[in-house]
Amino acid sequence: MSGVGTGSWRFLDTGARPGAENMAIDEVLLHSVGEGISRPTLRFYQWNPPCLSLGYSQRINGINLEACTRLGLDVVRRLTGGRAVLHDRELTYSLVFPIDHPLGKKSVSEVFHEISLCLIRGLKSIGVEASLGLDSIFKVKHNKIRDNIPSNLCFLQPCSNDIGAAGRKLVGSAQRRLQKAILHHGSILLSWDPERLLAILPQWHPKQPVLARVTSLEELLGALPSLHCLVEAIRKGFEEVLGVRFFLDELNQRELMASRVLSSERYSAPWWTGRR
Repeated sequence: MSGVGTGSWRFLDTGARPGAENMAIDEVLLHSVGEGISRPTLRFYQWNPPCLSLGYSQRINGINLEACTRLGLDVVRRLTGGRAVLHDRELTYSLVFPIDHPLGKKSVSEVFHEISLCLIRGLKSIGVEASLGLDSIFKVKHNKIRDNIPSNLCFLQPCSNDIGAAGRKLVGSAQRRLQKAILHHGSILLSWDPERLLAILPQWHPKQPVLARVTSLEELLGALPSLHCLVEAIRKGFEEVLGVRFFLDELNQRELMASRVLSSERYSAPWWTGRR
Protein backbone atom coordinates (compact mmCIF):
# COMPACT_ATOMS: atom_id res chain seq x y z
CA MET A 1 0.00 0.00 0.00
CA SER A 2 1.44 3.34 -1.03
CA GLY A 3 -0.42 5.29 1.65
CA VAL A 4 -0.71 8.51 -0.36
CA GLY A 5 -3.85 9.50 1.48
CA THR A 6 -6.43 8.54 4.03
CA GLY A 7 -10.06 9.38 4.66
CA SER A 8 -13.34 8.87 2.85
CA TRP A 9 -13.71 9.67 -0.85
CA ARG A 10 -16.85 9.60 -2.99
CA PHE A 11 -17.66 6.64 -5.21
CA LEU A 12 -20.12 7.22 -8.07
CA ASP A 13 -21.53 4.82 -10.65
CA THR A 14 -23.42 7.05 -13.07
CA GLY A 15 -24.32 4.41 -15.65
CA ALA A 16 -24.44 4.91 -19.42
CA ARG A 17 -24.88 8.44 -20.78
CA PRO A 18 -24.20 10.37 -24.00
CA GLY A 19 -20.61 11.48 -24.51
CA ALA A 20 -21.30 15.17 -23.97
CA GLU A 21 -22.92 14.45 -20.60
CA ASN A 22 -20.05 12.22 -19.50
CA MET A 23 -17.43 14.82 -20.33
CA ALA A 24 -19.46 17.58 -18.71
CA ILE A 25 -19.81 15.60 -15.48
CA ASP A 26 -16.06 14.97 -15.35
CA GLU A 27 -15.38 18.70 -15.75
CA VAL A 28 -17.98 19.70 -13.17
CA LEU A 29 -16.41 17.28 -10.68
CA LEU A 30 -12.97 18.69 -11.49
CA HIS A 31 -14.07 22.20 -10.54
CA SER A 32 -16.22 21.08 -7.61
CA VAL A 33 -13.39 19.10 -6.02
CA GLY A 34 -10.92 21.88 -6.75
CA GLU A 35 -13.09 24.41 -4.94
CA GLY A 36 -13.50 22.10 -1.96
CA ILE A 37 -17.25 21.76 -2.51
CA SER A 38 -17.01 18.02 -3.14
CA ARG A 39 -14.70 15.35 -1.78
CA PRO A 40 -12.23 13.55 -4.04
CA THR A 41 -14.30 11.34 -6.33
CA LEU A 42 -13.95 8.04 -8.16
CA ARG A 43 -16.57 7.64 -10.87
CA PHE A 44 -17.43 4.73 -13.15
CA TYR A 45 -19.52 5.19 -16.28
CA GLN A 46 -20.32 3.95 -19.76
CA TRP A 47 -21.48 5.51 -23.04
CA ASN A 48 -24.88 5.43 -24.76
CA PRO A 49 -24.76 5.78 -27.69
CA PRO A 50 -21.18 4.66 -28.40
CA CYS A 51 -18.92 7.66 -28.77
CA LEU A 52 -15.61 8.71 -30.24
CA SER A 53 -13.82 11.13 -27.92
CA LEU A 54 -11.08 13.36 -29.31
CA GLY A 55 -8.12 14.60 -27.31
CA TYR A 56 -8.19 18.26 -26.27
CA SER A 57 -5.70 19.37 -28.94
CA GLN A 58 -6.29 16.63 -31.52
CA ARG A 59 -7.12 17.66 -35.08
CA ILE A 60 -10.53 16.48 -36.20
CA ASN A 61 -9.50 16.12 -39.86
CA GLY A 62 -7.84 12.80 -39.03
CA ILE A 63 -11.23 11.22 -38.34
CA ASN A 64 -13.83 9.92 -40.80
CA LEU A 65 -16.90 11.77 -39.51
CA GLU A 66 -19.16 10.25 -42.17
CA ALA A 67 -18.26 6.79 -40.90
CA CYS A 68 -19.01 7.90 -37.34
CA THR A 69 -22.48 9.01 -38.44
CA ARG A 70 -23.05 5.79 -40.39
CA LEU A 71 -22.05 3.68 -37.38
CA GLY A 72 -24.24 5.68 -34.99
CA LEU A 73 -21.33 7.13 -33.03
CA ASP A 74 -21.40 10.38 -31.11
CA VAL A 75 -18.28 12.54 -31.43
CA VAL A 76 -17.12 14.64 -28.47
CA ARG A 77 -13.94 16.46 -27.51
CA ARG A 78 -12.42 15.71 -24.11
CA LEU A 79 -10.92 18.15 -21.65
CA THR A 80 -7.90 15.83 -21.43
CA GLY A 81 -5.19 15.35 -24.03
CA GLY A 82 -4.13 12.37 -26.08
CA ARG A 83 -5.61 10.71 -29.15
CA ALA A 84 -9.08 9.56 -30.10
CA VAL A 85 -10.77 6.79 -28.12
CA LEU A 86 -13.75 4.75 -29.30
CA HIS A 87 -15.98 4.30 -26.24
CA ASP A 88 -18.20 1.35 -26.96
CA ARG A 89 -17.75 -1.94 -25.14
CA GLU A 90 -15.85 -0.64 -22.15
CA LEU A 91 -15.93 0.53 -18.55
CA THR A 92 -14.67 4.07 -18.05
CA TYR A 93 -13.31 5.40 -14.78
CA SER A 94 -12.43 8.92 -13.64
CA LEU A 95 -10.60 10.01 -10.51
CA VAL A 96 -10.72 13.64 -9.38
CA PHE A 97 -8.66 14.89 -6.43
CA PRO A 98 -7.23 18.20 -5.14
CA ILE A 99 -3.82 19.38 -6.23
CA ASP A 100 -2.82 19.83 -2.57
CA HIS A 101 -3.53 16.19 -1.76
CA PRO A 102 -0.35 14.06 -1.43
CA LEU A 103 -1.25 12.30 -4.69
CA GLY A 104 -1.69 15.67 -6.41
CA LYS A 105 1.79 16.77 -5.37
CA LYS A 106 3.35 14.00 -7.44
CA SER A 107 4.52 14.56 -11.01
CA VAL A 108 2.34 13.70 -14.00
CA SER A 109 4.20 10.45 -14.63
CA GLU A 110 4.11 9.54 -10.94
CA VAL A 111 0.34 10.04 -10.81
CA PHE A 112 -0.07 7.90 -13.93
CA HIS A 113 2.06 5.23 -12.31
CA GLU A 114 0.16 5.33 -9.00
CA ILE A 115 -3.26 5.10 -10.62
CA SER A 116 -2.05 2.36 -12.93
CA LEU A 117 -1.08 0.33 -9.88
CA CYS A 118 -4.66 0.72 -8.61
CA LEU A 119 -6.06 -0.62 -11.86
CA ILE A 120 -3.54 -3.46 -12.03
CA ARG A 121 -4.41 -4.48 -8.45
CA GLY A 122 -8.11 -4.54 -9.28
CA LEU A 123 -7.63 -6.46 -12.51
CA LYS A 124 -5.48 -9.05 -10.78
CA SER A 125 -8.33 -9.82 -8.36
CA ILE A 126 -10.49 -10.97 -11.29
CA GLY A 127 -7.72 -13.06 -12.83
CA VAL A 128 -6.06 -10.64 -15.25
CA GLU A 129 -2.26 -10.35 -15.01
CA ALA A 130 -1.78 -6.81 -16.27
CA SER A 131 1.42 -4.74 -16.38
CA LEU A 132 2.85 -1.34 -17.31
CA GLY A 133 5.19 -0.24 -20.08
CA LEU A 134 3.80 -1.51 -23.37
CA ASP A 135 5.88 0.88 -25.48
CA SER A 136 9.01 -1.23 -24.95
CA ILE A 137 7.09 -4.44 -25.65
CA PHE A 138 5.72 -3.08 -28.91
CA LYS A 139 9.12 -1.87 -30.07
CA VAL A 140 10.51 -5.37 -29.67
CA LYS A 141 7.56 -7.53 -30.74
CA HIS A 142 5.99 -5.38 -33.45
CA ASN A 143 8.87 -3.36 -34.86
CA LYS A 144 8.13 -4.44 -38.43
CA ILE A 145 4.57 -3.10 -38.40
CA ARG A 146 5.00 0.18 -36.52
CA ASP A 147 4.78 2.29 -39.68
CA ASN A 148 1.43 0.74 -40.64
CA ILE A 149 -0.34 1.85 -37.47
CA PRO A 150 -2.44 5.05 -37.57
CA SER A 151 -1.30 7.62 -35.03
CA ASN A 152 -4.64 9.25 -34.25
CA LEU A 153 -6.23 6.44 -32.21
CA CYS A 154 -5.20 6.05 -28.58
CA PHE A 155 -5.32 2.27 -28.29
CA LEU A 156 -3.04 1.79 -31.29
CA GLN A 157 -0.22 3.97 -29.94
CA PRO A 158 1.22 2.69 -26.64
CA CYS A 159 3.30 4.64 -24.13
CA SER A 160 5.19 3.87 -20.94
CA ASN A 161 2.10 4.48 -18.76
CA ASP A 162 -0.21 2.13 -20.65
CA ILE A 163 -1.63 -0.99 -19.04
CA GLY A 164 -1.68 -4.20 -21.01
CA ALA A 165 -1.86 -7.95 -20.72
CA ALA A 166 -0.26 -10.64 -22.87
CA GLY A 167 1.77 -7.90 -24.59
CA ARG A 168 -1.28 -5.97 -25.82
CA LYS A 169 -3.01 -2.81 -24.66
CA LEU A 170 -6.02 -3.14 -22.34
CA VAL A 171 -6.39 0.26 -20.64
CA GLY A 172 -5.80 3.76 -21.99
CA SER A 173 -5.82 6.85 -19.74
CA ALA A 174 -5.47 10.64 -19.90
CA GLN A 175 -5.03 13.46 -17.41
CA ARG A 176 -5.85 17.16 -17.01
CA ARG A 177 -4.40 19.41 -14.31
CA LEU A 178 -5.95 22.70 -13.30
CA GLN A 179 -4.72 25.06 -10.61
CA LYS A 180 -6.65 23.34 -7.82
CA ALA A 181 -7.46 19.80 -8.94
CA ILE A 182 -6.54 16.91 -11.23
CA LEU A 183 -8.80 14.81 -13.45
CA HIS A 184 -7.49 11.40 -14.48
CA HIS A 185 -9.76 9.15 -16.53
CA GLY A 186 -9.43 6.12 -18.74
CA SER A 187 -11.04 3.21 -20.58
CA ILE A 188 -10.93 -0.50 -19.73
CA LEU A 189 -11.84 -2.56 -22.79
CA LEU A 190 -14.51 -5.18 -22.14
CA SER A 191 -14.54 -6.35 -25.77
CA TRP A 192 -13.87 -4.64 -29.08
CA ASP A 193 -14.47 -4.65 -32.81
CA PRO A 194 -11.31 -3.88 -34.83
CA GLU A 195 -13.22 -3.27 -38.06
CA ARG A 196 -15.43 -0.64 -36.42
CA LEU A 197 -12.35 0.96 -34.89
CA LEU A 198 -10.54 1.23 -38.21
CA ALA A 199 -13.65 2.34 -40.12
CA ILE A 200 -13.48 5.76 -38.49
CA LEU A 201 -10.10 6.48 -40.07
CA PRO A 202 -9.96 8.32 -43.42
CA GLN A 203 -8.11 5.40 -45.01
CA TRP A 204 -8.35 1.68 -44.29
CA HIS A 205 -5.39 0.12 -42.52
CA PRO A 206 -4.42 -3.57 -42.25
CA LYS A 207 -6.38 -5.31 -39.48
CA GLN A 208 -3.73 -7.81 -38.42
CA PRO A 209 -1.31 -5.26 -36.88
CA VAL A 210 -4.23 -3.86 -34.87
CA LEU A 211 -5.17 -7.31 -33.58
CA ALA A 212 -1.59 -7.67 -32.40
CA ARG A 213 -1.77 -4.48 -30.32
CA VAL A 214 -5.13 -4.47 -28.54
CA THR A 215 -6.85 -6.93 -26.21
CA SER A 216 -9.95 -7.01 -24.00
CA LEU A 217 -11.20 -8.61 -20.81
CA GLU A 218 -13.42 -10.93 -22.82
CA GLU A 219 -10.46 -12.19 -24.81
CA LEU A 220 -8.22 -12.56 -21.77
CA LEU A 221 -10.77 -14.26 -19.51
CA GLY A 222 -12.81 -16.17 -22.09
CA ALA A 223 -15.97 -14.54 -20.73
CA LEU A 224 -16.82 -11.17 -19.28
CA PRO A 225 -17.22 -10.72 -15.53
CA SER A 226 -20.38 -8.93 -14.46
CA LEU A 227 -20.11 -5.17 -14.59
CA HIS A 228 -20.80 -5.02 -10.85
CA CYS A 229 -17.92 -7.41 -10.09
CA LEU A 230 -15.55 -5.43 -12.30
CA VAL A 231 -16.50 -2.09 -10.73
CA GLU A 232 -16.05 -3.52 -7.24
CA ALA A 233 -12.69 -5.04 -8.12
CA ILE A 234 -11.33 -1.78 -9.51
CA ARG A 235 -12.76 0.23 -6.61
CA LYS A 236 -11.02 -2.07 -4.13
CA GLY A 237 -7.80 -1.74 -6.10
CA PHE A 238 -7.95 2.04 -5.62
CA GLU A 239 -8.68 1.63 -1.91
CA GLU A 240 -5.81 -0.77 -1.31
CA VAL A 241 -3.18 1.16 -3.25
CA LEU A 242 -4.17 4.71 -2.27
CA GLY A 243 -5.07 3.90 1.32
CA VAL A 244 -8.49 5.56 1.15
CA ARG A 245 -12.06 4.39 1.67
CA PHE A 246 -14.94 5.18 -0.67
CA PHE A 247 -18.55 5.79 0.26
CA LEU A 248 -21.32 5.29 -2.27
CA ASP A 249 -22.82 8.58 -3.39
CA GLU A 250 -24.82 10.18 -6.20
CA LEU A 251 -24.45 13.36 -8.19
CA ASN A 252 -26.18 16.14 -6.29
CA GLN A 253 -28.60 18.60 -7.84
CA ARG A 254 -25.98 21.31 -8.21
CA GLU A 255 -23.66 18.93 -10.09
CA LEU A 256 -26.48 17.65 -12.27
CA MET A 257 -27.65 21.13 -13.23
CA ALA A 258 -24.13 22.39 -13.91
CA SER A 259 -23.30 19.34 -16.04
CA ARG A 260 -26.48 19.74 -18.10
CA VAL A 261 -25.61 23.35 -18.88
CA LEU A 262 -22.00 22.48 -19.72
CA SER A 263 -23.09 19.53 -21.87
CA SER A 264 -25.43 21.72 -23.89
CA GLU A 265 -23.29 24.85 -24.19
CA ARG A 266 -19.88 23.25 -24.74
CA TYR A 267 -19.58 19.51 -25.21
CA SER A 268 -22.55 19.21 -27.60
CA ALA A 269 -21.55 22.34 -29.53
CA PRO A 270 -19.85 22.13 -32.96
CA TRP A 271 -17.54 25.02 -32.05
CA TRP A 272 -16.02 22.90 -29.28
CA THR A 273 -15.90 19.53 -31.05
CA GLY A 274 -14.43 20.99 -34.24
CA ARG A 275 -12.13 23.51 -32.61
CA ARG A 276 -8.94 21.91 -34.02
